[in-house]
This record gives sequence, structure tokens and C-alpha cells, in this order.
Amino acid sequence: HVAGLIFMCSASAAGAQVGVAVSAFSDSRFRGYTLSDGRPVAILDLGYDAPNGLYGALSGSIVASRDEGLQPLRLAFNGGYVKQLSRGLTGDVGVVHSRYSTYSGLAGGRSYTEVYGGVSAKSVGARLSLSPDYLGTSHWTLHAAINARKDITTSLTVDGELGTLFPLGGSYSRA
Repeated sequence: HVAGLIFMCSASAAGAQVGVAVSAFSDSRFRGYTLSDGRPVAILDLGYDAPNGLYGALSGSIVASRDEGLQPLRLAFNGGYVKQLSRGLTGDVGVVHSRYSTYSGLAGGRSYTEVYGGVSAKSVGARLSLSPDYLGTSHWTLHAAINARKDITTSLTVDGELGTLFPLGGSYSRA
């Protein structure tokens, strides 16, 4: 993967922050599955963090299609609330809605909405996400994930995530 450019700026002295990130990747993956069918992807992320803990984000991506040039891949909206629970421990709750185009690796384009909650410390976190219609499967699902990061040097960080998807009622199969 090729990392992009990240700009961060303060919106006011009260601690609100606006963030913009532009990234390019050789493949777009979500929970272990390719969304771009192994094709290059460019992503634009816009975010706002309010001083009271509320946050919101918009993310859009394009993919290099095999025959039609650059095409839309994904549009996602995310919003939530984060709060410091104790020294070094943070809690986070929110909702995300993602819509994928027909140019994604998902048959016919799909969308999903999830509510989530999690806790994190300096270098490790855990999150549970619940969706009533995960990627158009018409089944409730629960996704559990643990993630960690380790700074190797001042300019090199290793990130990892381990997660699993649980169908809640009925069977789940990825279309």
C-alpha cells in the first residue's frame, strides 16, 4: 500500500479539529475481503472532532475500473461520541453507513449500517459492531474486533486487527 498525504488543522482554540486525509492503495480491503477486486483505490476522508466529544466523518473512494477508467467505489458517513473513561482508557460509540458501487468487489453493489461501541488504551482497543443488514444479507450480524499498534521507530508503525463476524439468527454467507 502507498500511504497518502494527511493534513490536520485546528478549527478553533477550543479544541475542535478538522481533518483531511488523501490516500492511495493498491487494493481496498474491509474485514479481510477485497472491495476493489485487487485494483488501485484513492480515498478522500474529511472529519470533524468537536471539543465535547462528538465527531463526524465523510469518506469517499474511487477505483480504477478494468474498462471504464476511474469510477466511484464507496461513500461512507460516520458519527459518534468519544469520552475519556479513566486515565488512559477511552470509550467510543457511534454509527456508520457505507454504500458501495457496482464497481466494488461486492456483487451488484451493497450497503450497510452499523452501530458500534468500543474501548481503547494507548496501543490496544476492542470494538463490537451490530448491523441489521450487513452488506445486504438481510440478517443481523455482530462483528467483534481487537486491534493493536506498535511504534517501531519514530517514522514506522505496525498496525494489526483481529476480528470475526457472528450471524445473529439465520445463516450468513458473503455474496
